Amino acid sequence: MLTWIFAAVVGAMLLFPQSFAGRALRRLLVEKPAEALSRLRRGHLGLVVLLAAMGAAAVALGREGVVIAGQTPEVVAWFAAFDIATYVEVFATAVVLIATVRLKEVAGAVRVALGRVLAFRRAPRSVRRPTRRRTPPADPDGPAWGRAAAWA
Repeated sequence: MLTWIFAAVVGAMLLFPQSFAGRALRRLLVEKPAEALSRLRRGHLGLVVLLAAMGAAAVALGREGVVIAGQTPEVVAWFAAFDIATYVEVFATAVVLIATVRLKEVAGAVRVALGRVLAFRRAPRSVRRPTRRRTPPADPDGPAWGRAAAWA
């Protein structure tokens, strides 16, 4: 009986797509489920696999399977808590790294600014005396030929 009702609904939706009933059925049976499926992520798929495994274990183990099936909510809660905690830890680590990098940049900028301010406030330096030039050798060609011979 249910099969015939389902076939009639799908037939009405496909044969009369412009009617009010056809548009309503299309919205209800095609568009809404497609929107819901587009919001699924990997975590949702993992949860479905976990629930399927728990259900399969419950069916395969018989009486003990009821105990396993009874623990499904705790397993789902543990799975969700682990997932949320991981996201929080990754976010906190990223915030700490960003703060550390920015703190180092700020400390470097403060050091540079303080160095400039302190250099500006310092007393003027004493004038450096020019270094004394050595007196040229008596024979300008003498030592140069000696070095040239050493290189040869």
